[in-house]
Amino acid sequence: MRTKFWFLMLCAAVSTGLMAATSFTFDDTSSISQNADGFSVTIAQAAGSTAPTYNNGLRLYAKNTITVTGTGITSIQIAFTKQGSKAYATLSATPGSLVDGGTSTSNDDVKIDVWTGSASSVTFTLGDSGQRLIKQLVINGEITVDPVDPQPEDEEQLDPNYDYDEPTTVMNPDKFVQGAAYRFIDNNIEVKASKGRIDTIEGYFSAHAAETITFTATKPMKGLVIDGFVKKDFEATVDHGTIDFLSSSDEDTEADPVIVIKDINSTSVTISCVKQLRCYSVDIYFEENPDEEIDHSSTTTGETYFVTYDAADFVYESEYSTEGDYNYTVYLYNEAEEYPYIGLDLYTTVKDAFAGTYSFDDGNLSDYSFYQYTESEDDYEWASDGALAITVNGTQCTISGYITLENGDTYNFTYEGTLNIYTDEDYYEAIETAYPPLDSNAPMYDILGRRVGKNYHGVVLQEGNKYLLR
Repeated sequence: MRTKFWFLMLCAAVSTGLMAATSFTFDDTSSISQNADGFSVTIAQAAGSTAPTYNNGLRLYAKNTITVTGTGITSIQIAFTKQGSKAYATLSATPGSLVDGGTSTSNDDVKIDVWTGSASSVTFTLGDSGQRLIKQLVINGEITVDPVDPQPEDEEQLDPNYDYDEPTTVMNPDKFVQGAAYRFIDNNIEVKASKGRIDTIEGYFSAHAAETITFTATKPMKGLVIDGFVKKDFEATVDHGTIDFLSSSDEDTEADPVIVIKDINSTSVTISCVKQLRCYSVDIYFEENPDEEIDHSSTTTGETYFVTYDAADFVYESEYSTEGDYNYTVYLYNEAEEYPYIGLDLYTTVKDAFAGTYSFDDGNLSDYSFYQYTESEDDYEWASDGALAITVNGTQCTISGYITLENGDTYNFTYEGTLNIYTDEDYYEAIETAYPPLDSNAPMYDILGRRVGKNYHGVVLQEGNKYLLR
């Protein structure tokens, strides 16, 4: 069993008399409104354009509010961290006095803001821009925060007597990680990322934007070479040695090498990435600096398109979903013409709850998103970057955003219409079912029992049989 330790962060000496502290933690969407010990905490969209959502933690957006009510409030401490690469929002409070705890630099860097006064209701408001993740709120007491778990004693360790090859190659491990911290060892090299992805199908491990990846050996390294992929406008720094990297302001770039580090002269090196980095393989040199050099040749810019769609299907991908990390493919197309269409591969923390923002940098929109040109299985292009926003009002949905393809083309897209949700079994397998021919003149219904017309796209029911119309 993993053991956790708790440490105490003292922020300000406040008089709490004999009152016991009341603590609130924020573990999922249900924690947006809480009550305990006669106190209530409510987090609201308020004047902001985006409502608070549980995504990488309980995320608060610009102009969102936190309202605390109850009798005898004399102090409030709130623990926050930074959300990904998003700016860390300012915070104000009324009434009373608020002491700023500083600017968080990562999801592991906890900052505590301290309010003091005497009130029965206090409202905290985020600034006009930026975001925050809220971890804990304590009324009339002091914050305790749960740090990153220590390394388990039974986890694989480095062998101090290992005999390294020149170079020693690090490859992708046989496990899948989506948008989280990870650690693995390959050829006695430890790899640790603060947040990233391990993709066993595409064969890479990555560090997300504004995150770090560290390589550690049991003897001093001289150099490091990465065969990989970087997002456009990529930048990186290292804590040991000198780094040269490939970067383009026009497009994402894949190359061998994409990063070369020399003169490390240390048993570990940490790469801090401004944009996403993917590693297909990493060569570690111990005796001499590597001979490889970065090819800083110019790249070209793709075309930009604007597309409006009138049909959308949200398909739940059961094989790639885990609790708290549900995978969907969202197909955007037009009723009159099926091709071309866009497939968006996204993750949600709550099943069938799609309202929010998605991006490659945040890791909840993945590079399995694509653009399909024709019916031919070969006529598609993977996305290399993208972002979208989804709003939901009952069964109605609005989607807007863009994807940039590996060929450099960018598609800006919009959709406004019905929110159609299907299981992958209904969506992908219904067409294979040996049922009697579909009677296009007989009534047809979607899987929610609503009658649909002959131009409908998706799974339909007719006389108890299922058919997939595309």
